[in-house]
Amino acid sequence: MNNSNRCKLCGATAAPRYDLLDTVVRVCARCDLHFIDYLDDLEAAAKPGAALQDAERRYIEERLPAAAALLDWRIDLLQRYLELPGARILDVGAGVGQFLRRLKEAGAAGEGIEPSRVRRRFAAEKFGLQLHGAPVDAAGGREGLGAFDALTLWEVIEHVNDPLATVRAAWRLLKPGGLLFVETHSREVPSYRLSQFVHRLTGGRISLFLRNFYAPIPFGHKQIFTPGQLTALLEQNGFRTLFAGSAYPADLSPSLLRPKDKIVVVGQKPATGLADG
Repeated sequence: MNNSNRCKLCGATAAPRYDLLDTVVRVCARCDLHFIDYLDDLEAAAKPGAALQDAERRYIEERLPAAAALLDWRIDLLQRYLELPGARILDVGAGVGQFLRRLKEAGAAGEGIEPSRVRRRFAAEKFGLQLHGAPVDAAGGREGLGAFDALTLWEVIEHVNDPLATVRAAWRLLKPGGLLFVETHSREVPSYRLSQFVHRLTGGRISLFLRNFYAPIPFGHKQIFTPGQLTALLEQNGFRTLFAGSAYPADLSPSLLRPKDKIVVVGQKPATGLADG
C-alpha cells in the first residue's frame, strides 16, 4: 500500500476523493490524475513459485479466444508506422505471449516483459516463450537500452505502479526514431462521468460504477487516464505524438468493432536532437 499524498505524474498534492470501501481514489489538484494507493509487490512477483495449477491454466485458456480481434488491430496499427520484418519490439505486459507470437509471424523480433508469475509460466508451458519478470522501469542495466524499434503497452499503463517511470524507461530503451504504442482505458467514458456525478450528488454514499475501474489487487487497475493526460505524459517526456484518439484510427477497422472505451496514443522518440535521460 502506498500512502503517499503526492501525484504519480506531477508530484502535486493528491487528496482522497472517492471512497470505494476496499480502496480510495485520489485526485491530483494540479493535473487531475485519478489513482489509488495500492502498489504491487514486484519483488515477490518476480521470484520463482509453484508450478502452474490446473485452475490457473483453465482460467487463462478460456480467455485466449477473446483476444484474437484485438491482436489483429494491434498488428495493423504497428504496420501503419513501421516495417515489422526485422524490427526489434519489446512488448511490456506481454500477458501469456499471444502478441509476441503474432509479431514473430509478421517477421519481427519480439521480446516480452510480464510481471505476473502465473502468466509467465503459462507462456513458457503453452508457447515456449521466456518472458522477463522485472518491470520495464527496472531495466536500467539491460543490454537492450537504446536497442528497440518499438515498445508496446497494450492495456498496461493503468496497471503499473509508476506510469511516469514506465514512460521514461520506454524512452531509454528505444532507438532514436523509435515508436511507443500505448492503449489504455479512458476516463472520459459515460459510465465514469455518471459515477462521479452520482458520487457528488449523494455525498459519497453511492459510487455507482467507479469500483469497476479500480482494483487493489496484484496487477489490478491503479490509475485511469483521460486522452489529454496520456498524450501530455508522453510529450512531456520527449515523445512526439503521431496519433492520439479515444479509439483506434477510423480507417483501421469497422466502426462497430472499434473499442469505444479506449485511448490509443502513438509517440515517437526524435531521431536526433535530444539525449537520453
